[in-house]
Order: sequence, then structure tokens, then C-alpha cells
Amino acid sequence: MNEHEIRKLHELERGNWWFRAKDDLILKLLGPSCSGTVCDVGCCSGRLLGKIHGRHARGGLDLIGVDPSELALRLAEEDTSFRYIRGHAEQLELADASVDVLVASDVLEHTDDDGRALDEFRRVLKSGGALLITVPAGQWLWSEHDRALEHRRRYHLGPLRRRLVDRGFRIERSGYFFGAVFPLFVVSRLLSRLRKPKGPMDSLHDTPPRAVNEALYAICRAELGILPFPCGSTVFVRAVKGPA
Repeated sequence: MNEHEIRKLHELERGNWWFRAKDDLILKLLGPSCSGTVCDVGCCSGRLLGKIHGRHARGGLDLIGVDPSELALRLAEEDTSFRYIRGHAEQLELADASVDVLVASDVLEHTDDDGRALDEFRRVLKSGGALLITVPAGQWLWSEHDRALEHRRRYHLGPLRRRLVDRGFRIERSGYFFGAVFPLFVVSRLLSRLRKPKGPMDSLHDTPPRAVNEALYAICRAELGILPFPCGSTVFVRAVKGPA
């Protein structure tokens, strides 16, 4: 994404219902306690690291953000004081077995070689370390939105679970999220195929009027209490690295 798009994304993340709900999903998968080194790959604005720190500040966390965009990291450093590293999911500048929790929230779909990224995640995680993944669901929902965000693919839960198990991970929890608003999502994506976007970021989530934004967020917050849904626009997995 170019500079204009990154800045727009940075602003959207602050209050948009979708980003807030996805962060809440990651925090739920993280669990009530967290300590050690936590790495957020594809950290962008650093908002998620800030929320993890706010919830687990007493855990003695070492928080690391990784992102390929120099601008995104600069914006993150303006808002937070965590450690940031410029890099890609397929080649992390981190030592072997150095991370206790690795978060890859909507990252794999951007990689040219997602298998190599999964191998890197396993390499840097300690034995027993947790991997938290979210990715867009359903290749059949591919649209201009995906092209605008430079996605390479969308995912289905079963194949992603198998690829993790094949790499020595044990699946602790998995499923679909944003199921409660999934019908709206499907209609929106199908309609987008009938019109051409005015620009590359037309497909990005715009924040709706405040009342609508808060209502959508409240619906997704309620969904967190009944996970997993049988369908949804996001696939999530919490997996643990097994012994070598």
C-alpha cells in the first residue's frame, strides 16, 4: 500500500467497529494471563500491542512489532514505545525459539509464500509457544476489496488447520468470526462485483455513522461469548508449537 493508504488505514484502526472487534478476538484467544515475549507480525499502527500491554501490563511483557512498512512503523512509534522491527512474515529478524506468543492477524493472505511464513512462525516460537492467526475466509468471497488490500488469497478453516498440524502445531481453538454480520458481508462483497471502485482504497472499511458503528461493534462483542460460529468472514486459529 502507498503512503496515503497506510495513513488512511492508521486512522480507520482507531475507531472502526471491525478493527476493534478483531482486536477483541485476539485478546480472547490470548487468554486471561500472558507473559514473556509477544510478537505481533504485521503490527501496522501498534494498536494491538497497546491493548495487550494494557491488559497484561503486570506480566512483564517484552512486546515486539514487525511490519514491512517503514511509514507504518514510524506512525506506531509516535503512539507507543514498544520495540519495532522492519521485516516480513516470510523472513523474521528474530532468533530461533525466542518468542512466547506470536500474533499474525490478517497477515498470511498478504504473503507470496504463506507456507514459508508458517515455517518462520514455528522457527521463532519457543516449544509450547502460542500462535494466534486470523485470515479472511472463503475464496468464493474474493472481490475488489481483496485486490485493494493486496491479498493473495482467502482461506478455509480445514486446510489451514491441517497445514499447521503438519508443521507440528497442536490446535487448541479454531473457527469462524464475524458470523453474526456475515449476511451483510456477503451481500456487500457480491454487490462490489457489479461496480468498479473509484480508487484503490474504496474497498477498505469506511467507518459508518457513530450509532451504526457502535451497534455493529456491540453485535460482534456479543458473538465473542458464543464462539465459534459455523461461518463468518474471518478464520481464526490458536495453536501451540509442539516439541521438535
